Amino acid sequence: MIIPANDQTACQQSLQQLYDLLDQAYWVASTIEAKDAINGLTQALHGILTTLNQGALDDATAEYATLKATVAAVNSKIESVQAQINNWIHVVSLATQIAGAMDQALSACAKVFAL
Repeated sequence: MIIPANDQTACQQSLQQLYDLLDQAYWVASTIEAKDAINGLTQALHGILTTLNQGALDDATAEYATLKATVAAVNSKIESVQAQINNWIHVVSLATQIAGAMDQALSACAKVFAL
């Protein structure tokens, strides 16, 4: 079954927003470890975004199953970074935006990937 376009678009847009905010966060992160974690997450998000940008997903395909597993792994990374973001980013407004974007991405993508 083809994933509803609205759900896929919401997931894609929320991941893109998170990606963009994390790109900003990289430059103000307080430690090299924080930069590494943020960079790892942005790279993982880039891979998901690349697949989502290719068009409609069909949940009956091997590509969808692979992407679902990738999203599940990235969700764990998001939750890990989310727990640390306030310690890593001392620009409070940016840290707050990132935390909100993470919540939104997790919620929007749960609809697409039934996580």
